[in-house]
Amino acid sequence: MRIRVLGAVRAEARGTALLLGGPKHRAVLRYLALRANSVVSIEDLLAALWRDEPPRTGRKMIQNTVSELRGVLAQDDDPSGGAVLLTHSPGYLLRIDPDRVDAGRFARHAEDGLRLLRDGDRRQGLDRLRSALAVWPPEAPQPAPGSLEAEWAEWRDLLRLRRAVEERIVEESEAGGALAARPEPDRPPREVIGPDGGGLGTSSVLLVTAESPATPGESPAETTHREAWAAARVHAHLRAAGGRVHVEFGSLVIAVLPAPPAEARAVAGRIRADLIGREGGRARTVSAVVLPAGPAEEPVPAALVDEGVRLLSERERGVEAAPAELLSEVRA
Repeated sequence: MRIRVLGAVRAEARGTALLLGGPKHRAVLRYLALRANSVVSIEDLLAALWRDEPPRTGRKMIQNTVSELRGVLAQDDDPSGGAVLLTHSPGYLLRIDPDRVDAGRFARHAEDGLRLLRDGDRRQGLDRLRSALAVWPPEAPQPAPGSLEAEWAEWRDLLRLRRAVEERIVEESEAGGALAARPEPDRPPREVIGPDGGGLGTSSVLLVTAESPATPGESPAETTHREAWAAARVHAHLRAAGGRVHVEFGSLVIAVLPAPPAEARAVAGRIRADLIGREGGRARTVSAVVLPAGPAEEPVPAALVDEGVRLLSERERGVEAAPAELLSEVRA
C-alpha cells in the first residue's frame, strides 16, 4: 500500500489505484495520512472538514466515510506493507509504514538532510534534501489557497519544510562555489550592450534548459519525478535571485532577473553547479542564454525572446560531444 497526499490524493495497492470515493473521502484520508500512526480525534476531523461550523450530521458523515475508507484500504492483501484504519478513542488511527506515505518520506528525507548539514556532512545532506524534493513534484496539484485543507497546520508545516529545503539547497550550492558561464573557446568575451545599442539594460532575460536522457527501463513516473526535481531546482535559484518566470515550456524556462547580465550569468552558473552530476552519473545538459533587457517591471519584448530562443537552439546543436557544458551567450 502506498498513499499519496502531496498532490492529488491517491492510494495504490500493488501498483493499482484504489477507488477512494468523492472529495470528502479524499480529504479525510489526506488528513489521517498527514497524521499517520497518531490518534486523530473526531473533533479534529470535524474542524478540519468544516472549521467551526460542522453540520448536525457531521459526526455520522465522518463515521460513514471512515467505514467506507476502511473497506477500500482492506483491499490490499500485502501483509508486509498494508494500511489499517482503526477506531481508537477518541477517534481514529491510520496505521501504516511512514515511508509508504509520500508526506512521511518527504519529511524524513528533509529532516535527515538538514540534520546532516548541521553535522557538517554536506554531500550526504544535499543528497537527502534532493531526495526530499524528488518525492514532492513541483507541478503536483495542491489544496487551493484559502481552502480548509490549505489552512491545516500539518499542511502549512510541510510547506515551510519544503521552502527550508529549497532555500538550503540554494545556499549550499552558492557556498560550494558557482561555476561561471564561459564564452565559446574560439571567441573572446565581448562587451555587452543593451538591446538598443546604448549600454547595459537594468535587467536581464535568462533562458535555460536542463535535460538528461532517460535510462533503459526507466518508468514514466521516474522520468516525471526526475525532471520535476530539475525544474524545482531551476525555480528555486530564480526565486533566490528575485527573478520572475516569463515563459515555461517543457524543460525551457525564460525568466526576467532584476540584475545586469554579469549577475544573471552567475545565476546560470549556480544552476549548472547544482544540476550537473547529481543523478548517479547520468549526463545532464544545462544550456543557458543571457540577454540584457530594460526595466524588470516592463513586458519582455517578443523579439528579445525569439532572439534568445534562436541563440539557445544554436548553442544546443553544438554540445552533443560535451553534455555537461554550460553555454551562455550575450548580444553584442
